[in-house]
Amino acid sequence: MGQDIATLQGHIAVLEKKCIALQRKLNARPIIGQTAAATGNPLQLEGGGDLSGAGPNAFARGAPWPLFQRVQLMLRNFTQQLLRKDALLLVFYVHILFLYALAAFVLASGESNIGAAQDCVDMHVRQVASSATH
Repeated sequence: MGQDIATLQGHIAVLEKKCIALQRKLNARPIIGQTAAATGNPLQLEGGGDLSGAGPNAFARGAPWPLFQRVQLMLRNFTQQLLRKDALLLVFYVHILFLYALAAFVLASGESNIGAAQDCVDMHVRQVASSATH
């Protein structure tokens, strides 16, 4: 019986060492909530760069840089709100689907005014050209 107790105590010591090693591994991994709070990115979204940035990128050429930053920040916040709330995301998807369906309906109906606008421009150019020759 004394030998069984010694064997069990040895087995418990081995298990405790394994438990300590696993706890160290677990503690070494970052906790998602802690990293999200530290980065200010609770959804762990990849960003296009730092918004405090050193200068404009290709998308901001020709636009005032502070305006571009504000618009980009607003769009990022909007996207984060959509991803946090499933109902908003569903409404957004339905809205996009509706717009695509509307565009398809208008294009399929054949009643586009694009050709009419081009005809109007052509007629105006002809009138200007004919008045310049007379």
